[in-house]
Amino acid sequence: MAGLVGCAIVIGGAFAASAQEERTYRQVEVRGSDGALRGRHTARERKPDDLLSTPRVHLSFLRRHDVADEQGRIVSGIGVSAWIEGTGARVWLVSLVPKKGVGNAFYATRQGMANLSRNPLAEFTLQMGERRTVTQMEAWGVEPLVLELVEYLPGRR
Repeated sequence: MAGLVGCAIVIGGAFAASAQEERTYRQVEVRGSDGALRGRHTARERKPDDLLSTPRVHLSFLRRHDVADEQGRIVSGIGVSAWIEGTGARVWLVSLVPKKGVGNAFYATRQGMANLSRNPLAEFTLQMGERRTVTQMEAWGVEPLVLELVEYLPGRR
């Protein structure tokens, strides 16, 4: 199975009651099916106005360059965006595929990013401590991702 080079998402949301308290966040940790942490990303406190063009998407490129989706488009990676929603976090996943009119190829460079579009994969809400396994990419031979919403206090682990 293909894996991701690295991936994670952090959801920013202040819980501090006073200026003397340290700011804490809700964080979505993204792990591979092997349990390895793929990284972290701080996201907005509200939903972006345009999910398909927001710059606040954490991008993780695939290790293999021959992964194709159901439409035969080469998948260069997975994008994750998230925002605070009530007491949880809303999570939005996309596949990164070639735009119409460009070659059906793997694009993973800064210059190549202009050739990619975002194709929605999944959207769901996580509550604190909840885990969700995302399996939509298994049909392409890509390992599932495990997402969990946790509280995060900077400087402490």
